[in-house]
Amino acid sequence: MIISLVLVLSLFLGSSSSSKLENPGCRIIRDKYDRQDLASRNYVSDERKHWPNKEAMKAIESMSCVKWIPRTNQRNYVYISPKQSGCFANLGYDVRRGKHTLNLQMPHGRSTCMVLGIAMHEMLHILGVGHEQCRPDRDSYVKVHWRNMENDKYNNYFKSIGPKTQTRMPVCDPKKRMDFDRCWSGYRTNTFGFAYDYQSLMHYGLNDFTQTGYPTMSTKKPVPSGIKIGQRIGMTRLDVSKLNAAYKCQDKTDPPHPPHRKTTRKVYTYGPTSPRCWDEYPEWCEGHNGLCYIGYFYMKENCALTCEFCDN
Repeated sequence: MIISLVLVLSLFLGSSSSSKLENPGCRIIRDKYDRQDLASRNYVSDERKHWPNKEAMKAIESMSCVKWIPRTNQRNYVYISPKQSGCFANLGYDVRRGKHTLNLQMPHGRSTCMVLGIAMHEMLHILGVGHEQCRPDRDSYVKVHWRNMENDKYNNYFKSIGPKTQTRMPVCDPKKRMDFDRCWSGYRTNTFGFAYDYQSLMHYGLNDFTQTGYPTMSTKKPVPSGIKIGQRIGMTRLDVSKLNAAYKCQDKTDPPHPPHRKTTRKVYTYGPTSPRCWDEYPEWCEGHNGLCYIGYFYMKENCALTCEFCDN
């Protein structure tokens, strides 16, 4: 099933802004229409095939039932622009907003937002996906070190609450002196029962926005070797599952796009003591080998042989 979204995308990629991007980390635009809601109709494909926007859209489309379509004259749309400094987007879709902003600063010196993972991160914000470290259960997984953080970045770490949670906590106000561990963001977040994901594309790095050189977050649980917190390579399997659950693309326990029934695995054995390498969904993997790096984490888990991601 393809979700037909009211929100469509207008793309503008003109000349780059000359302002310096001091920190390429994401920020969310807050306005009077600010709600962490899902979009309800189709998005857009970049007709001029500007990279990385086209590839970011392709990745999201290929791993979900969300479809991006060109804007004609629709009132509600997403405006992708490189004109301002930084990487930022509105969070969620609201029919009263009209123009939804997604800014990806073009390369300037060593800084840029024109990175595939960053573009996907911002597009997921438009789809209503918040930051992983802002989940209602985040205090069980990370400790936020407010004193080490740049003062104007506090709101990127404010914790949300569940859809039906009742609270007497105040809404966090970054302009006031208050205990940010005892307030909430104003957003209500549905985790759909999925586990906290340290490697999520939507998770910040442990040192992002530091002003002291010390971490702005630390983990409370053991993190498996090889997990990079704050990666901007691509969506993890949990990222894909959450998006599909939100948009009712498939049953959340199923893989996002391959067939429900597994076909015979294609297996290659490197040697008597070497681990086997296989495709979980051989026919689907062979037909979608162009996603190997666009959907890196999902493809590594399910299409290791086709994508040549085997350890040896």
